[in-house]
Amino acid sequence: MNYREQQLRQIIKKDYVKKVDYQQLVQDYQHLQANYELIEKDVDYQLHKATEQERDQLKKDNQQLATKTELLEQKITDLEKALLNLAKQKIKGKKEAESLVKELETQWQTEKKEWNRQKKQLQDDLFTTKQEASNDLHLIRKEKNQLAKEVQELNAKNFDLLKDKENLTNSLTQQEQQNKALNW
Repeated sequence: MNYREQQLRQIIKKDYVKKVDYQQLVQDYQHLQANYELIEKDVDYQLHKATEQERDQLKKDNQQLATKTELLEQKITDLEKALLNLAKQKIKGKKEAESLVKELETQWQTEKKEWNRQKKQLQDDLFTTKQEASNDLHLIRKEKNQLAKEVQELNAKNFDLLKDKENLTNSLTQQEQQNKALNW
């Protein structure tokens, strides 16, 4: 084997190794691209699902609060009417009417306090639920930002791989030109 043949064999060996490296880089690029797409779809799905669940829960809580408030207000109205009707019926006997009115007023005040307590409890429950939903939404946004950073890192790696691919392609072209020059 003469010197020229040895040089050609060495060039071919180098070229072959670079082709293998190029193929590996292409495979890595395709793998990273697939992972990127999966992560992006997963983030979108998770965010959509979480916000939809939170929205549904808030609607449900608002409906429950509105229903309970409406029932309590109706109960108050009914009791006030009943109290007035009873007072009117019993006024005929003044002594008994005064004691009955006082008794009814006491009962009404007690029930009014209980309704106000229940109303406050419902408002507190709604506030707590809203706070929890807000905290959950904050955590979801934080996860989304973290995943977005990971996607940016993958894009940067992808860009680097494309640069490496371009450099390898240029190197391969140069090697081929050198091989042609040596063959002449």
